[in-house]
Amino acid sequence: MAFLKMQVPKFAFSPVFNFISKRSGPFDGEVTLTRDRVYIIPTKAGMIYALLLIVLLIGSVNYEKSLGFILTFLLTGLGNVVMLASWRNLAGLELKSSDTAAIFSGDTATFNVLLKNNQPLNRYSIGASQLGVDYDLVDCPENSQQLISFKVKSSRRGELNAGRFRLYSEFPTGLFVTWTWVDLS
Repeated sequence: MAFLKMQVPKFAFSPVFNFISKRSGPFDGEVTLTRDRVYIIPTKAGMIYALLLIVLLIGSVNYEKSLGFILTFLLTGLGNVVMLASWRNLAGLELKSSDTAAIFSGDTATFNVLLKNNQPLNRYSIGASQLGVDYDLVDCPENSQQLISFKVKSSRRGELNAGRFRLYSEFPTGLFVTWTWVDLS
């Protein structure tokens, strides 16, 4: 009966969140999004797409249809290419924090982050969010810089720390969301 008294941890996925927290900062005002800092998961549309592929595969196996296999594997390959393109949209970006003016208590502070794209690759639909609120959506052309901003309501006066924010993109098809947590203290 000792197994009945075992305590179940409050958060079953806490090792995953600890792993992501260690990689998300705080950084010294500048960070490059390397391959191990960018995460990717399917959206609802991506899950429906995966379900469609499974149904197509089962139907092709059941009815022994060669064209069904071709369509299934072609769509699977297309999904893999879309997943790589979505990941490449954020990987390799350099983020640098900008100065923020001091504010009064109760005001809203605007934090600006400079996105540096030093690669010959256009980056589309990059968004910033914090505490579940989406703020800004920008495109960053090749070999250029773009400013992205988000707002935080202050509870004290003076200079504030922006805290951790989420940088994300669903480009090109919306089947996958690529994201990272960044803390540029």
